[in-house]
Amino acid sequence: MNMKRNLVFFVYNLSMVNYLTDQQYIFLRKEYNVIVIHISKLTKDRSKIVHFDKEYNIIDISYYSLLRIRKLLKKIDPVALVFYTFHSQYDYLLLSISNKLRIPSIFHDHGIVFGESKAKGRYRINLYRIIRTVIFNFNLLQSAISDWKCNMIKDYYFNKSKKHQGFTKYFFYSKNNYNYYKQFFPISSENSCIGGVPIAKTKNEITDHIIYQDEKRVLYFHQPFVKFKFTNITYDEEIQYYNKLALKVREAGYKLTIRLHPSQRPNDYKRLYHHNLISFDTSRDILKSTAKASVVIGHWSTALAIPILLEKRTIVLSFPGVHEEFIHYYDIYKNLTTRIHKIDDITNELLTNVKKDHNTEYAEYLLGYDNTYEDNTKLLINLIVNL
Repeated sequence: MNMKRNLVFFVYNLSMVNYLTDQQYIFLRKEYNVIVIHISKLTKDRSKIVHFDKEYNIIDISYYSLLRIRKLLKKIDPVALVFYTFHSQYDYLLLSISNKLRIPSIFHDHGIVFGESKAKGRYRINLYRIIRTVIFNFNLLQSAISDWKCNMIKDYYFNKSKKHQGFTKYFFYSKNNYNYYKQFFPISSENSCIGGVPIAKTKNEITDHIIYQDEKRVLYFHQPFVKFKFTNITYDEEIQYYNKLALKVREAGYKLTIRLHPSQRPNDYKRLYHHNLISFDTSRDILKSTAKASVVIGHWSTALAIPILLEKRTIVLSFPGVHEEFIHYYDIYKNLTTRIHKIDDITNELLTNVKKDHNTEYAEYLLGYDNTYEDNTKLLINLIVNL
């Protein structure tokens, strides 16, 4: 009987545990012991959205020193270290450590990316960011002291070619994403594979939910624009926006349901909880919630892949005050959805009851093929086996 090897995932944002790792674990557990390492104590409120009653191990390395992280990874001796992100300080730190220990690394896609252009992030100074940066730099200094030949400080701050270190293998959701990441990494058909943006565990789940279930309900996919400074409006103004959206939806004979982004604190919207025109979807089954809706409204969230792949009527609506560098993000779904610029036009659009034709070729380019966790995990296992 073969012993199961250990497989480690580094999760910067713990929302990905529920969104990705849980779904993958179902298909990985026969082959691997799954272990998740994360830094939730350094990322503010992200840990509050995770249910910790998992069948696999979850280890918080927030305040670990570089030497302690090395010791942990040596003890685990994983067959690979899987990353969902690549640009954070801790991505760099852990990838440097894994390279030093000769642990193979895999970059795993986690959403849709936006063509070849990349907007500059708007960083906020807060206590968590300061603490995280201090600990990160302490670990860089520790690496320089323990091994002067491995100068991580110099590479991270002064050598751009080494700051974005290459991974051993790559898994992408689509050809669109593959083309985007080529600007950062030495990617080829030999060290990568393409799956699809996952919207269900298996193909049968997708088939079961393609049936149109009209509840005269509009499902709105919230994005944390205010929280992450993608817009110049306030929370008060955002709530006024949802009040107006609910009224416009009602005028067309529908009721508005809001599904908050996983990283958003529900208390930020408590003033809307008793609104007679708005309900909140808190179900963990986003596929079922989407299938029940008549129409889905969103902006540029990866979640819009669900109604698109279910061939459900989908509207991309402009959000107020979005900064100029993010405006082009709206265009990612341009061949698959109806684009509305003004909230006042929502009522007429809903009353027309016309769904845009499904552009299969562009959908496959943007969202990939076989859009299930089962198929994606098979591809991931194949990458691991061929390391």
